[in-house]
Amino acid sequence: MEPFSEGLHKVVGGSTDSGYESDSEASVTESPRADKTSVNQREPVLRSKLKKLSEIQLKPEQVLIRDKLGFFLGVVNLCLSAYWLGGSPQTFYKYYTAKAVVLYGSRFYLYRSKNWHYYMLEFCYFANILLLLEVWVFPQSPTFHKIVFAQVAGPLTWSIVALRNSLVLHSLDKITSLFMHISPALVCWAWRWYPDPSVVKFDQMSAEQLKAYNTASWWDIGVLSMSSYMIWVVLYYIKVFVLSQDNVKNKGYVTLFQYMTKNKKSLFARVVMSAPEVLQPVVYMGIHVVLCWLATMTAMIWWHSKTAHTLFLIFCASVSAWNGATYYFDIFARKYIQSLGIEPKPAKKVE
Repeated sequence: MEPFSEGLHKVVGGSTDSGYESDSEASVTESPRADKTSVNQREPVLRSKLKKLSEIQLKPEQVLIRDKLGFFLGVVNLCLSAYWLGGSPQTFYKYYTAKAVVLYGSRFYLYRSKNWHYYMLEFCYFANILLLLEVWVFPQSPTFHKIVFAQVAGPLTWSIVALRNSLVLHSLDKITSLFMHISPALVCWAWRWYPDPSVVKFDQMSAEQLKAYNTASWWDIGVLSMSSYMIWVVLYYIKVFVLSQDNVKNKGYVTLFQYMTKNKKSLFARVVMSAPEVLQPVVYMGIHVVLCWLATMTAMIWWHSKTAHTLFLIFCASVSAWNGATYYFDIFARKYIQSLGIEPKPAKKVE
């Protein structure tokens, strides 16, 4: 749910295990909400109903069943993704699209009820929208193809490492966060090296168009691709720091800017907060721009080398798997049963 810049916060001063908090622990960090009566007066009836549904407390046995089901579905998804990507990489974007509708729809419902929905204005979601536009609306545009590749194969994929995305199969929130970064990366890999001929109709392209579609320069990757990113920067700044500034304060909405600057010990927060208050959002967005541009430049390597691109994705997937293993064995194992208030069953003797 966070963009690439949060990696700097976690590396240079953030909590060393902030990426591994359990779902129950994460709820403790919610910002104070406005009085329920006043909220219901200001917000639509639907918002009130969503809030009530989100506050339903499950019994420990129900939580166990939910998490077992989530783990089962997570394993099925991994198997299906591997089979689909290996058997028909050119159509993998269809599976990605179906999952995006389900996962982002459920995330908006959950985040809206917790006042976290401003997280969904971040660049990660914008990059996913660009990818969906490419595969479904502009599949034959050489320019759009290179813009999307640079943004997805660059900062969006690097975010897996920077944000310490973890493969935690039973957690919908963690799986969605990993999905929004790794699935677009896999789609871009397939779209670059195994494009769908029924969608990208090369036989209808001229020699000049075909060359433009398959070649990329430093200008294309480092400058042209940043044009779409800068559009997001401007729109995001106007929305979050100008138009909705009062709403964020008065209604208790949570933004990434608040999260990133709340830890006064981190280098990132100190740099941002050292500026005059009126300039702090500008400094924050400036750091974001620099980090994303640096990550975007690496996409030039992935564009020209299938081997390097593949190894990079394997590396990022391995990092997420290791982070997931760290979560399960260092944190989850000792806290999960305790958080449910259930006495652990005695282990059976193995003869």
